[in-house]
Amino acid sequence: MLCINLFASDDGNDLYIYGLSYHTNRNYNWHEINPGLGYGHYWVQKDADYLELTSQGSVYNNSYGHWTGVVTIGPRWILGERKSFNYFVSINAGFICSEDYTNMIVIPMFGVGYSRVSINSIFIPKPRTNTSDDVSNAIGMFLGWKF
Repeated sequence: MLCINLFASDDGNDLYIYGLSYHTNRNYNWHEINPGLGYGHYWVQKDADYLELTSQGSVYNNSYGHWTGVVTIGPRWILGERKSFNYFVSINAGFICSEDYTNMIVIPMFGVGYSRVSINSIFIPKPRTNTSDDVSNAIGMFLGWKF
């Protein structure tokens, strides 16, 4: 309750439309078009318009061609004017579940936006314990819309 109270001055919603990924390991036939949808909710910190607490849930078709669910929460720092051009960084922690894997995750994200629309990118690191050809570092791209 204390955490939400710190961020209770303003809040909003995000709609995410998933789309693309790029993999550093080019030796595998990745599905790099990754359709999906997500919903997020954010709370803006009182007296600090540059900091939000975000939570999100998303479902998308992953790079192996399987449907994947993700739920995360974390801080997002806004740089620039919120109602015009801005960019942001965040680090989210959560849970990912698909036919291929189920695990806890930490995902860094960077985005560029104008008013209510943004282009977001995430970095998904390759698991260190797996050295097979069908794993890779990946960068994902998706659109966001605040409403």
